[in-house]
Amino acid sequence: MSKCHEGDASRKRLTGAGGKVISEDLDRNLVQWIFMSRRNGLRVSRKMIRLKAEEVFKEVEDSSKATFKASRGWLCRFMTRNGLSVRRRTTAAQKTPDKYVEKMVSFVRFMEKTRVRLSVQPGDIYAMDETAVWFDMLSNTTVDFKGARSVPVKTTGHEKTRCTVILTASGEGKKLKPYVVFFGGTRKVKQLYDSKKIVAGTIATSSVNGWMNDELTADYLQKVLGKLAFRKRILVWDAYRCHLSNATKQELKHGYNLTTAVIPGGCTKFLQAPDVCWNKPFKNKLHELYDSWMAGDEDKEYTKTGNMKAPSFELMLRWIKLAWDHIDVDLIKKSFVVCGQTSGRCSL
Repeated sequence: MSKCHEGDASRKRLTGAGGKVISEDLDRNLVQWIFMSRRNGLRVSRKMIRLKAEEVFKEVEDSSKATFKASRGWLCRFMTRNGLSVRRRTTAAQKTPDKYVEKMVSFVRFMEKTRVRLSVQPGDIYAMDETAVWFDMLSNTTVDFKGARSVPVKTTGHEKTRCTVILTASGEGKKLKPYVVFFGGTRKVKQLYDSKKIVAGTIATSSVNGWMNDELTADYLQKVLGKLAFRKRILVWDAYRCHLSNATKQELKHGYNLTTAVIPGGCTKFLQAPDVCWNKPFKNKLHELYDSWMAGDEDKEYTKTGNMKAPSFELMLRWIKLAWDHIDVDLIKKSFVVCGQTSGRCSL
């Protein structure tokens, strides 16, 4: 009897059968890289493994005679044969908010009537949202070896340091400058402008708590949306207190030609285009840039005792600009449709 019929009759393949390992040196070097990265507390994502694999392959094999693409299928097989898996936190699922359906329908109807009444085109409808960005962008997952009891991820020790980023875009996909509010740091922001190191295409400021207020809302309106608009415009935002304050209402009366549409409380995760569609890919890109920075040696500063400092304001602005540029214009256009801010049919 052949080997494939010895023992369990259900076995149809010889022991050890299957696709051959592309390169044992590749596997060995890659596993060592993952082991060293995890021992140092660095996050390792599946995308990082694929990129590193193609880089290592060129070093260990003659690329002129052999080609290699780190596909998802290859990654799955590599992780299986080396005892690797993705370690993930669990989160509680959110319930469907049936009580908000009436509010959502009312808002969509209001937007439709307002568009018709003002004869506003998609390019004159803007959506914005404030989102917190942390200097230490801890991820919920990392690739590590199966059975590991502890899964730490290295940080700079500034997990609670954050800034507020305001992303704004129009219904035709035009992206406006990201407006960044740093926590404290008034002197650092001033130095950025005085030394002309402010990242082109961004606006930086600061507040005592890192959040928006009435004064900064007026500054945002002036510097991002601007006045002297010849056509009527609509700005869609949430019910944050400084959006609804008397000071903001007075500011909007001075030359903006702007009508505001306030998303009802509890409905932003269904009706606010940035919250629904932009923020996730924006922060995913930020995490990717942060992980690469942590794994490398560039743009890092250390204290006298050798502790790593948090990313600088300038570096944070560079990442924010790169992540915002990374967002697909078509995604922005579609987000306005699915959130009821512009008319049309599409699917994400």
